[in-house]
This record gives sequence, structure tokens and C-alpha cells, in this order.
Amino acid sequence: IKMKIDVFAKKITTKNGKTFYKKISTLTNKEGEKIYVDVRIPEEEESKIGTLPKTITFDKHNANMTTKEVDGKDGKTYTNRTLWIKKIDTVNDYIDTSLDDFE
Repeated sequence: IKMKIDVFAKKITTKNGKTFYKKISTLTNKEGEKIYVDVRIPEEEESKIGTLPKTITFDKHNANMTTKEVDGKDGKTYTNRTLWIKKIDTVNDYIDTSLDDFE
């Protein structure tokens, strides 16, 4: 089964002031709820992507999801989800359609 997701870059700054970008995406579960995930891709697949954002497709059997409970600064517990993609099938430029319904 193929999955198609849009992957974006999010700028992160560490406590030490170091800046880096992580890949993020949104998945929709069977109940229709949008779930935000970090996206991890092996180094040998990274060269296929180039500059983000991109739309990528992959086989579900070439990916898995991990979850981890973390304590937030506000004292609440949050779930971090990471989508690990072992092999990418196709990469296309992301096409923003968010303003298509407006004139």
C-alpha cells in the first residue's frame, strides 16, 4: 500500500543556540484526526529529496511509526511521533493549494 505525504522543514534552535532543520509532516488517522509527525529518512535516501517542501510517496511496508511520551515545560505529558521511512519511491515538488478557494 502506497502512502503520499507532504514533507516540510521546521527550524529548531537548541538551548546552546545551534540551529538546525527537522522534517515534519501531517498524517490523518482512520478517525480523521490530523497527527503531526517528525519524519526520519536514511542518509542514502536524503539525496532524493533536495530542498523542502516536497511531496513523497513510499510503500507502507518500508516505513514505521514510533511514539514516545515526553514531559513538556508546562508539566503536561505529550506524545512525540516519528515516521521512519526506509525507502522513498517518488519525490515531487510540493504544490500549495491553500489559496485555490479564494480570489
